[in-house]
Amino acid sequence: MNKKIIAPIGIVLGLLLIVAFSFGWYLSPLLYPFPKPSGTFSVGEKRYHWNNLSIDVFYPADNVGNGTRLYPYQSRKIEALKKVLPSYSRIPRWMWSILLHGLKSYANPHAQLSLEKPRYPVIVYLPGIGGQDLHNVYLEELASHGYVVVAIEPPFDTFVTVAADNKILTLDATLRSAAERVDRKAIYEYRNNAHKRWFEYIESVIKKMQHLDGDTTSLWYKKFDFDRIGILGHSHGGAVALDFCQKNDICKVGINMDGWTKTYNSSMSFTTPFMFLLSEHGEMPEMNNLFKNNQRSDFQKIVIKGAGHDSFTDMVLMKWPLSNITRSTAENVRNEISNHIVRFFNNYLREQ
Repeated sequence: MNKKIIAPIGIVLGLLLIVAFSFGWYLSPLLYPFPKPSGTFSVGEKRYHWNNLSIDVFYPADNVGNGTRLYPYQSRKIEALKKVLPSYSRIPRWMWSILLHGLKSYANPHAQLSLEKPRYPVIVYLPGIGGQDLHNVYLEELASHGYVVVAIEPPFDTFVTVAADNKILTLDATLRSAAERVDRKAIYEYRNNAHKRWFEYIESVIKKMQHLDGDTTSLWYKKFDFDRIGILGHSHGGAVALDFCQKNDICKVGINMDGWTKTYNSSMSFTTPFMFLLSEHGEMPEMNNLFKNNQRSDFQKIVIKGAGHDSFTDMVLMKWPLSNITRSTAENVRNEISNHIVRFFNNYLREQ
């Protein structure tokens, strides 16, 4: 081949490799750095397996080193995702290992529970159904403001969970198939069944906390304030949170982040302080009667301009252009969501 042709081809290939390397370097890891929680406490995190459920607990910790140190983020789940994601995409495992490498947050798995307060209000968190369930950014923020946040990871109903024996539990085949076919009827049938399970998961987790609260050998001995229990949920988890708080007096405050189900969510009036946080296009006509029947100061609906459905999870930190919003917009969205969550729980759940 003519050297005059080979030389330009070599230059072009070299430039393409540089661009590809630079883009890969930019995308590793996929998420922008986690923001430092704004509360006065550092954040601790412990993982448990209660009644066959994987549980992720965030809690107020003693403020060591001004809470500036970073720790591996969701390490067991991230390792599981590296193994599972290639089967859902054309991206090989080695590339997922690069893209998910080096993720860190402010949750310290070795932190001591702060003794500043005799007891702490509890917030039970439920994720969306069928998603990755990456939930640290808002839950760490709540823990830094003095809440114990108990995140339930429903097995087979989310993209991946890790069982007590380290077995990886992937998304239920029925739900995965329905999602791939975009079969809304089948998805709704699955959600209806999951709704009942998740309702029971909340009750099961609260019973376990009550047991630990009375166990003198437990880290949580006399640390949970059962007079101040809130429920926070995203998407399907938000729909369950609404239903639970409408029907159970143990729920003192609830927040639904962009969720609704036609089967279980009703327009009935109720007295529990409750807030809807909705994405820019998340409001549905079915919600209108609920809003009309609950016109009171402690029932609030807030639409977050610029927010997408995943903005209520750690995916709000996804780098552009994989995210369809710029970093500055994403930071504004995250700050607004975070501020509303903390404000509402502080107003109606925290001891005044």
